[in-house]
Amino acid sequence: MITTIVFDIGMVLADFHWRRYIESYGYSEEVNERLAKATVQSPWWEEFDRGVMSWQEIVDSCLRIDPELSDEIQLFYENIENIITEYPYSTQWVKDLRAAGYKVYLLSNYGEVLFGRCRDKFGFLKEVDGGIISYTVKRIKPDKEIYRILLERYSIKPEEAVFLDDREENIAAAKELGMQGIVFQNKAQADAELAKLGVRGGEKA
Repeated sequence: MITTIVFDIGMVLADFHWRRYIESYGYSEEVNERLAKATVQSPWWEEFDRGVMSWQEIVDSCLRIDPELSDEIQLFYENIENIITEYPYSTQWVKDLRAAGYKVYLLSNYGEVLFGRCRDKFGFLKEVDGGIISYTVKRIKPDKEIYRILLERYSIKPEEAVFLDDREENIAAAKELGMQGIVFQNKAQADAELAKLGVRGGEKA
């Protein structure tokens, strides 16, 4: 029996619309592609989530990828909170699941600065029972250690938990630890798969 729902944030509870964010500055298509490669598509992007290097160290590393775009890269990071927006259904979804008797937690890869700037934008943060954000434990999914930390910290029985994430490799890691997993595509699909596991309460959101 499922008693616990665990959510990723990006592309599950919030829209990580990095392309739209870059395009909002009105640069040429060439600059958009170069800016993406120097930021979200760079080898350094995951290091924000890992929380080992400082914010400035990572920004400086990105600047070295394409020095000609120094101003654009700096502006990208100055307004980074605009890269993600909570989905309209998210807060109510969490409320409905908890009202139905489920424990709800978060397990998400996030850097300290971006998460700090987004906290006030995420209504669901006030509704969940807890969670692990990667920078706080210096581990990122799909490293199984971050899942173990969540399970141990909140005394979650893996066989009673289901994890929703948009990336197959992150779901695979959860399953290896005994959790159920759903590769998230959209809320209707997730609700249907949750229902197959006997979960009720989220369909109203």
